[in-house]
Amino acid sequence: SALLGLFLALAALIALALLGLNISIIKPLRKLNKVALDITNSGDLNQKTGISSKNEVGTLAASFDRMTDTLREKGEALITSETRYRRLFEEAQDGILIIDAETGAVVSVTPFLAELLGYPREQLIGKPVWELGTFKDVIPDREGLSGLQRQGYIRYDDLSLRTGDGRQINVEFTGNVYPVGNSSLIQVNIRNITERKRADAA
Repeated sequence: SALLGLFLALAALIALALLGLNISIIKPLRKLNKVALDITNSGDLNQKTGISSKNEVGTLAASFDRMTDTLREKGEALITSETRYRRLFEEAQDGILIIDAETGAVVSVTPFLAELLGYPREQLIGKPVWELGTFKDVIPDREGLSGLQRQGYIRYDDLSLRTGDGRQINVEFTGNVYPVGNSSLIQVNIRNITERKRADAA
């Protein structure tokens, strides 16, 4: 990772500097080097150098400590954000399905959608979407997945689906492809309109 590379580079730089410096600053540099390596190995950004000398080494140590503080705070903020997103996802009263665009495997699904589709959630995760009979008319096979990747978007205002437990339901169905790093995901949003269709037909 970038963090690992940064700390390893710093440790190497300090080790090289030790070869040409006098004894008065070798000890704090060794301490800084040890902390950098410890953080690299453990990932514990709470570690501090404890160096307070009023020279170039002290300035370097203070900058190092500020850097680790910043990285720790950003990491904590990211964890908080991910936890908040996961809670919202788990509690959403919407049908959301996340699919790996390369493999077609289901990455995540809201409990609401799993119940709507009549499948145990654990039965959906990791399974290619075309192996779920529910979506055979939308993404029937790997070629259908490739077609969705090329289009980038799909929408059905009134799609009839047969659920895993044999019910026939009508849904609004939208699918969007979006990049994540070097890969892509497909987010499918499904809204049950069965009752609305029945009311309109009454």
